[in-house]
Amino acid sequence: MRKTTRRRKEKPPKDFFTDWLYRKHLLSGWVDCHGKGILSNRAKTRAHARAFGIIVETRASLGAMVKSLVSNRRCIVDCGSMCCYFPAGRGLGVYLSEAEAEKISSLLREMGLEEKDCIKESALKGGKPMRYLRLDKSRRVPKKPLASSPKLLSGEKLWIGESSLACMLLRGGNVCRIYDVRPRSCRAFICKTGDMMNYLFSAGVIVPSYLDDKKGSEINDLADRCLLVFSDEGMRKRDSRITVAFMELVKEYLKDGKNLDARIKELVGLASEYDKKRGEILRIV
Repeated sequence: MRKTTRRRKEKPPKDFFTDWLYRKHLLSGWVDCHGKGILSNRAKTRAHARAFGIIVETRASLGAMVKSLVSNRRCIVDCGSMCCYFPAGRGLGVYLSEAEAEKISSLLREMGLEEKDCIKESALKGGKPMRYLRLDKSRRVPKKPLASSPKLLSGEKLWIGESSLACMLLRGGNVCRIYDVRPRSCRAFICKTGDMMNYLFSAGVIVPSYLDDKKGSEINDLADRCLLVFSDEGMRKRDSRITVAFMELVKEYLKDGKNLDARIKELVGLASEYDKKRGEILRIV
Protein backbone atom coordinates (compact mmCIF):
# COMPACT_ATOMS: atom_id res chain seq x y z
CA MET A 1 0.00 0.00 0.00
CA ARG A 2 1.30 3.41 -0.95
CA LYS A 3 1.96 5.66 1.95
CA THR A 4 0.02 8.88 1.60
CA THR A 5 1.45 12.02 3.06
CA ARG A 6 -0.67 14.82 4.34
CA ARG A 7 -0.14 18.08 2.67
CA ARG A 8 1.25 20.53 5.19
CA LYS A 9 -0.89 23.60 5.68
CA GLU A 10 0.93 26.77 4.78
CA LYS A 11 1.18 29.12 7.71
CA PRO A 12 0.06 32.71 7.14
CA PRO A 13 2.82 35.31 7.23
CA LYS A 14 3.72 36.38 10.74
CA ASP A 15 2.37 39.75 11.83
CA PHE A 16 5.68 41.23 12.93
CA PHE A 17 4.12 44.58 13.83
CA THR A 18 1.63 43.06 16.30
CA ASP A 19 4.43 40.94 17.75
CA TRP A 20 6.57 44.07 18.21
CA LEU A 21 3.68 45.93 19.83
CA TYR A 22 3.02 43.03 22.23
CA ARG A 23 6.67 42.99 23.29
CA LYS A 24 6.54 46.73 24.01
CA HIS A 25 3.48 46.12 26.16
CA LEU A 26 5.33 43.42 28.12
CA LEU A 27 8.35 45.69 28.57
CA SER A 28 6.11 48.44 29.97
CA GLY A 29 4.72 45.98 32.51
CA TRP A 30 8.22 44.83 33.47
CA VAL A 31 9.28 48.43 34.19
CA ASP A 32 6.11 48.98 36.23
CA CYS A 33 7.01 45.98 38.43
CA HIS A 34 10.20 47.82 39.44
CA GLY A 35 8.44 51.16 39.86
CA LYS A 36 8.92 51.62 43.61
CA GLY A 37 12.58 50.71 43.45
CA ILE A 38 13.19 53.05 40.54
CA LEU A 39 11.61 56.00 42.35
CA SER A 40 13.43 55.39 45.64
CA ASN A 41 16.89 55.05 44.04
CA ARG A 42 17.00 58.25 42.02
CA ALA A 43 19.53 61.11 42.11
CA LYS A 44 22.38 59.43 44.01
CA THR A 45 24.88 60.63 41.41
CA ARG A 46 24.81 62.46 38.09
CA ALA A 47 24.75 59.08 36.32
CA HIS A 48 21.79 58.01 38.48
CA ALA A 49 19.94 61.20 37.58
CA ARG A 50 20.57 60.65 33.87
CA ALA A 51 19.59 56.97 34.07
CA PHE A 52 16.42 57.88 35.96
CA GLY A 53 15.49 60.35 33.22
CA ILE A 54 16.04 57.73 30.51
CA ILE A 55 14.00 55.10 32.37
CA VAL A 56 11.06 57.42 33.09
CA GLU A 57 11.07 58.91 29.58
CA THR A 58 11.23 55.46 27.95
CA ARG A 59 8.40 54.13 30.11
CA ALA A 60 6.23 57.16 29.33
CA SER A 61 6.86 56.92 25.58
CA LEU A 62 6.16 53.17 25.61
CA GLY A 63 2.90 53.69 27.46
CA ALA A 64 1.79 56.50 25.17
CA MET A 65 2.64 54.51 22.05
CA VAL A 66 0.86 51.33 23.17
CA LYS A 67 -2.21 53.34 24.20
CA SER A 68 -2.23 55.27 20.93
CA LEU A 69 -1.88 52.17 18.75
CA VAL A 70 -4.24 49.90 20.72
CA SER A 71 -6.73 51.90 22.75
CA ASN A 72 -7.07 55.21 20.91
CA ARG A 73 -7.25 53.83 17.39
CA ARG A 74 -7.92 56.94 15.36
CA CYS A 75 -6.49 56.83 11.85
CA ILE A 76 -4.52 59.88 10.69
CA VAL A 77 -4.78 59.00 6.99
CA ASP A 78 -7.40 60.96 5.03
CA CYS A 79 -8.29 58.35 2.40
CA GLY A 80 -11.91 59.34 1.83
CA SER A 81 -13.31 56.78 4.33
CA MET A 82 -12.41 53.79 2.15
CA CYS A 83 -13.06 51.50 5.12
CA CYS A 84 -16.75 52.44 4.87
CA TYR A 85 -17.12 50.64 1.49
CA PHE A 86 -18.01 46.96 1.12
CA PRO A 87 -18.26 44.32 -1.65
CA ALA A 88 -21.50 44.84 -3.60
CA GLY A 89 -22.13 41.09 -3.82
CA ARG A 90 -22.68 40.83 -0.08
CA GLY A 91 -25.20 43.63 0.08
CA LEU A 92 -24.36 43.94 3.77
CA GLY A 93 -22.06 46.17 5.75
CA VAL A 94 -20.87 45.87 9.36
CA TYR A 95 -22.37 43.22 11.64
CA LEU A 96 -24.19 44.65 14.69
CA SER A 97 -24.46 43.07 18.11
CA GLU A 98 -27.84 43.28 19.81
CA ALA A 99 -26.72 46.16 22.03
CA GLU A 100 -25.18 48.04 19.09
CA ALA A 101 -28.31 47.60 16.99
CA GLU A 102 -30.48 49.02 19.80
CA LYS A 103 -28.24 52.09 20.27
CA ILE A 104 -28.09 52.78 16.54
CA SER A 105 -31.85 52.26 16.12
CA SER A 106 -32.53 54.76 18.91
CA LEU A 107 -30.24 57.35 17.28
CA LEU A 108 -31.80 56.77 13.86
CA ARG A 109 -35.26 57.50 15.29
CA GLU A 110 -33.93 60.75 16.80
CA MET A 111 -32.54 61.69 13.39
CA GLY A 112 -35.88 60.94 11.71
CA LEU A 113 -34.49 58.01 9.70
CA GLU A 114 -36.24 54.70 9.15
CA GLU A 115 -34.48 51.75 10.82
CA LYS A 116 -35.40 49.41 7.94
CA ASP A 117 -33.62 51.72 5.48
CA CYS A 118 -30.33 51.52 7.40
CA ILE A 119 -30.33 48.13 9.13
CA LYS A 120 -31.00 44.76 7.51
CA GLU A 121 -31.88 41.50 9.24
CA SER A 122 -30.28 38.37 7.82
CA ALA A 123 -30.30 34.65 8.67
CA LEU A 124 -31.07 33.54 12.19
CA LYS A 125 -28.31 32.77 14.67
CA GLY A 126 -29.42 30.72 17.63
CA GLY A 127 -33.02 31.83 17.18
CA LYS A 128 -32.13 35.52 16.89
CA PRO A 129 -31.83 37.44 13.63
CA MET A 130 -28.40 38.77 12.64
CA ARG A 131 -28.41 42.47 11.88
CA TYR A 132 -26.11 44.44 9.60
CA LEU A 133 -25.81 47.99 8.36
CA ARG A 134 -27.23 48.31 4.86
CA LEU A 135 -25.24 49.44 1.83
CA ASP A 136 -26.19 52.36 -0.38
CA LYS A 137 -26.82 50.80 -3.82
CA SER A 138 -26.65 54.20 -5.50
CA ARG A 139 -23.18 55.05 -4.21
CA ARG A 140 -20.16 53.18 -5.51
CA VAL A 141 -16.56 53.69 -4.47
CA PRO A 142 -15.06 56.83 -6.12
CA LYS A 143 -12.86 55.86 -9.08
CA LYS A 144 -10.19 58.51 -8.58
CA PRO A 145 -8.81 57.34 -5.19
CA LEU A 146 -9.46 53.65 -5.92
CA ALA A 147 -6.06 53.01 -7.55
CA SER A 148 -4.22 54.27 -4.48
CA SER A 149 -6.63 53.05 -1.81
CA PRO A 150 -5.24 51.74 1.49
CA LYS A 151 -4.49 48.05 2.01
CA LEU A 152 -5.27 45.48 4.66
CA LEU A 153 -2.46 44.15 6.87
CA SER A 154 -2.19 41.25 4.42
CA GLY A 155 -1.24 43.76 1.75
CA GLU A 156 -4.36 43.10 -0.31
CA LYS A 157 -7.31 45.36 -1.10
CA LEU A 158 -9.84 42.72 -0.12
CA TRP A 159 -12.76 44.96 0.62
CA ILE A 160 -12.34 47.58 -2.07
CA GLY A 161 -13.14 47.17 -5.76
CA GLU A 162 -14.82 49.03 -8.59
CA SER A 163 -18.23 47.68 -7.58
CA SER A 164 -17.87 48.33 -3.82
CA LEU A 165 -20.79 50.19 -2.21
CA ALA A 166 -20.80 52.78 0.56
CA CYS A 167 -22.33 52.14 3.96
CA MET A 168 -25.82 53.63 4.08
CA LEU A 169 -24.76 55.82 7.01
CA LEU A 170 -21.79 57.41 5.24
CA ARG A 171 -22.95 60.84 4.14
CA GLY A 172 -21.43 63.55 1.94
CA GLY A 173 -18.01 64.76 3.03
CA ASN A 174 -17.20 61.19 4.16
CA VAL A 175 -18.75 61.70 7.59
CA CYS A 176 -20.38 58.87 9.54
CA ARG A 177 -23.89 59.76 10.68
CA ILE A 178 -23.63 57.56 13.77
CA TYR A 179 -19.95 58.16 14.59
CA ASP A 180 -20.49 58.47 18.37
CA VAL A 181 -22.29 55.10 18.56
CA ARG A 182 -20.54 53.36 15.65
CA PRO A 183 -20.10 49.57 16.02
CA ARG A 184 -17.04 48.00 17.64
CA SER A 185 -15.91 46.67 14.24
CA CYS A 186 -15.73 50.23 12.92
CA ARG A 187 -13.87 51.52 16.00
CA ALA A 188 -11.28 48.74 15.93
CA PHE A 189 -10.62 48.55 12.21
CA ILE A 190 -7.56 50.22 10.74
CA CYS A 191 -5.99 49.04 7.50
CA LYS A 192 -2.29 48.32 7.09
CA THR A 193 -1.60 51.78 5.72
CA GLY A 194 -3.38 53.48 8.62
CA ASP A 195 -1.67 51.29 11.22
CA MET A 196 1.78 52.08 9.87
CA MET A 197 1.13 55.84 9.67
CA ASN A 198 -0.22 55.79 13.23
CA TYR A 199 2.98 54.07 14.35
CA LEU A 200 5.19 56.66 12.62
CA PHE A 201 3.18 59.42 14.29
CA SER A 202 3.22 57.78 17.74
CA ALA A 203 6.96 57.12 17.45
CA GLY A 204 7.58 60.78 16.64
CA VAL A 205 8.91 60.03 13.14
CA ILE A 206 6.27 62.15 11.36
CA VAL A 207 3.56 64.66 12.23
CA PRO A 208 0.10 64.21 10.68
CA SER A 209 0.62 67.25 8.43
CA TYR A 210 3.47 65.36 6.72
CA LEU A 211 0.79 63.36 4.87
CA ASP A 212 -1.16 66.40 3.66
CA ASP A 213 0.60 66.79 0.32
CA LYS A 214 1.22 63.07 -0.26
CA LYS A 215 -0.64 60.98 -2.83
CA GLY A 216 -2.35 57.78 -1.70
CA SER A 217 0.19 55.71 -3.63
CA GLU A 218 3.06 57.47 -1.82
CA ILE A 219 1.49 56.81 1.58
CA ASN A 220 0.96 53.13 0.66
CA ASP A 221 4.60 52.89 -0.40
CA LEU A 222 5.71 54.41 2.91
CA ALA A 223 3.52 51.89 4.76
CA ASP A 224 5.19 49.02 2.87
CA ARG A 225 8.64 50.34 3.81
CA CYS A 226 7.51 50.82 7.39
CA LEU A 227 6.57 47.15 7.61
CA LEU A 228 10.18 46.31 6.68
CA VAL A 229 11.27 47.96 9.93
CA PHE A 230 9.44 45.19 11.81
CA SER A 231 10.02 42.26 9.44
CA ASP A 232 13.70 42.85 8.65
CA GLU A 233 15.80 40.39 10.66
CA GLY A 234 18.54 42.93 11.25
CA MET A 235 16.09 45.48 12.63
CA ARG A 236 14.44 42.90 14.87
CA LYS A 237 17.84 41.94 16.29
CA ARG A 238 18.66 45.59 16.92
CA ASP A 239 15.33 46.08 18.68
CA SER A 240 15.97 43.01 20.88
CA ARG A 241 19.42 44.32 21.80
CA ILE A 242 17.91 47.67 22.76
CA THR A 243 15.34 45.92 24.98
CA VAL A 244 18.05 43.89 26.73
CA ALA A 245 20.28 46.97 27.14
CA PHE A 246 17.39 48.95 28.63
CA MET A 247 16.57 46.17 31.11
CA GLU A 248 20.24 45.93 32.08
CA LEU A 249 20.28 49.70 32.66
CA VAL A 250 17.29 49.41 35.00
CA LYS A 251 18.90 46.51 36.89
CA GLU A 252 22.19 48.42 37.23
CA TYR A 253 20.30 51.49 38.43
CA LEU A 254 18.56 49.42 41.13
CA LYS A 255 21.88 47.82 42.14
CA ASP A 256 25.03 49.72 43.13
CA GLY A 257 25.15 51.69 39.90
CA LYS A 258 28.91 51.40 39.39
CA ASN A 259 28.53 50.65 35.66
CA LEU A 260 25.71 53.08 34.93
CA ASP A 261 27.73 55.26 32.58
CA ALA A 262 28.70 52.24 30.48
CA ARG A 263 25.07 51.00 30.41
CA ILE A 264 23.82 54.42 29.36
CA LYS A 265 26.44 54.70 26.63
CA GLU A 266 25.55 51.24 25.29
CA LEU A 267 21.81 51.97 25.22
CA VAL A 268 22.17 55.39 23.59
CA GLY A 269 24.50 53.92 20.95
CA LEU A 270 22.10 51.10 20.10
CA ALA A 271 19.11 53.46 19.95
CA SER A 272 20.99 55.85 17.64
CA GLU A 273 21.95 52.98 15.33
CA TYR A 274 18.34 51.75 15.25
CA ASP A 275 17.00 55.23 14.42
CA LYS A 276 19.58 55.63 11.66
CA LYS A 277 18.75 52.28 10.04
CA ARG A 278 15.02 52.94 10.36
CA GLY A 279 15.52 56.27 8.61
CA GLU A 280 17.40 54.53 5.78
CA ILE A 281 14.52 52.10 5.29
CA LEU A 282 11.79 54.74 5.45
CA ARG A 283 13.66 57.29 3.34
CA ILE A 284 11.61 60.15 4.81
CA VAL A 285 12.92 63.55 3.79
